[in-house]
Amino acid sequence: MKNLEINPDTLEDVLTIFSYSEHSPLMLKTFTLESFELMENPAVQVNIIYSGMLPTLSKINFKKDPRGQTMQNRFAEPDETEMQMGDGTVLVSSAISPGIKWAWEFKNGHKGTKPIKFIEVCSEFE
Repeated sequence: MKNLEINPDTLEDVLTIFSYSEHSPLMLKTFTLESFELMENPAVQVNIIYSGMLPTLSKINFKKDPRGQTMQNRFAEPDETEMQMGDGTVLVSSAISPGIKWAWEFKNGHKGTKPIKFIEVCSEFE
C-alpha cells in the first residue's frame, strides 16, 4: 500500500497509517507472542492434518488508498486478490510450516524432539 511493503517489520507502521482504529497498533502488540514466531518444538509427537483442495485467500492488493473507506467506518474492498490452495481458511503453507521445522529438528537429532506426521486429507495434486 502506497509503496509500503507489508511484513513483520513494517506491520505496526502500516496499521498506524491505514487502520480505521487508533488502537490497532496496541492490539498487534498485545497479541504478538514471541513463542509463536520462534515455532518452538513442542517435544511431543504431532500429527498435522491439513487439506489443500479449496482456493484460499493468499494476498490482497489495493490500488487506491483504503483510508477513503475505513475513515468512514466502512470496509475497504481490495482491488485484486490472489488465491492459493488450502482449506478455504488456512493456506497449506501456513498449516505445515511449523511441522516442517519440527520434523527437520527431529531428523537432525535435536534433544527432546519427537516425530511429526503430515496427514493430507482430500487434497488435489498440482
